[in-house]
Amino acid sequence: AIEWARAGNQRALVVVPTRALLHQWTADLVDHAGLVEDEIAAVSGSASLRRVEAAPVALTPIQTARRNPDVLAAMASEHDRRLLVVDECHRAGAPAYSQALVDAFDHRLGLSATPHRPYDPQGTRRLQEYFEGVAYRYELREAVDEGHLADYEYHLHSTYLTEREQQAYDDLNGQLNLVIAEIDDAFEDPPGMEELGKLLALLRGEGAGELAEELQELLFARSRIVKNARGKIDVFERLTDRLSDKKTIVFAEEIDFAEDLARCSSDEGLRTLVYHSGMGDEERDRTLSTYRGMEAGVLVTVRALDEGLDVPDADAAVLAASSTSERQHVQRRGRVLRPLREEAKTAEIHDFYVVGVDDPYRVARIREDADRVRLHGFNEDRRQPWERVDLERVESSL
Repeated sequence: AIEWARAGNQRALVVVPTRALLHQWTADLVDHAGLVEDEIAAVSGSASLRRVEAAPVALTPIQTARRNPDVLAAMASEHDRRLLVVDECHRAGAPAYSQALVDAFDHRLGLSATPHRPYDPQGTRRLQEYFEGVAYRYELREAVDEGHLADYEYHLHSTYLTEREQQAYDDLNGQLNLVIAEIDDAFEDPPGMEELGKLLALLRGEGAGELAEELQELLFARSRIVKNARGKIDVFERLTDRLSDKKTIVFAEEIDFAEDLARCSSDEGLRTLVYHSGMGDEERDRTLSTYRGMEAGVLVTVRALDEGLDVPDADAAVLAASSTSERQHVQRRGRVLRPLREEAKTAEIHDFYVVGVDDPYRVARIREDADRVRLHGFNEDRRQPWERVDLERVESSL
């Protein structure tokens, strides 16, 4: 799209989700779009806009575009035709970031694993209207089938809550049942929990915002117990022997749990790095640089690698904790399914779930992965007993 814009003498602005992606986008434009660095202006924070006004292509984080509308104005002024590219455009659907979606740009391209914003129908509609619908879809299954992503083996590992975790989970369930009963009493035929976005929108629209917040807080607290279940550390410890000769990315949902996983990995003798938003930019850059140069080892991350950053040569992913987000489902698999190093034949994905309490909406994700594994001919006979995927048992337990 940027090559097309440049051929038509158009200027282009690329809005990226994080500052870390400014460097990656710059390198990609130089490598793939025929630009030189002097033609690209990367602007963040309170940097001068002089280069933006002169550059054919400008890059800026969405936070800067929101806080400093002069960046958008500099690209939109005095030019009849303009291109706006919004990377990870689902972020721009949020009210805080929607200021980046200005009408001055004649041509608009949004990039996302999925433009649908869970629990935010208004934000989803805002994106659909601004970008005029979805122009092109490319499914994960298609990319694997056509050889653009690596084939992979999918392994499912189960664990349980501890007695203390189960008690806390049950207590939250009791509170949730009271809130749901209150909703049922106040509204006639409200949406069910499987339509949480519609339910929250109904509550807020009918003046029951406090009830909506209470419901979300209880669901979040219950989810945290499952995502950070201590039994997952034991599962990961048993897995470290298998990962000892691989480059592995381990995904968690919270920094403290990521640090616990990293300590476990290090204690088992694996070279281990940690990457998360609590680290400074320079430290994170050094971490990624070190990981890229490693032949084997573990990189434990939270959500900082979910969007955009390219870690192309990982052989395995461990999904120690995941949300139910379809976007995260695609993004995290995409981090490890890039074309593999020559010595690695097939990627591995290891998914953890907690029996009896894990989110029921993950069943569809698990079934999708298991179906894809069978589609690509993974040899069932090579599995060890602890690797077997019994979908009926998983579905009933979830």
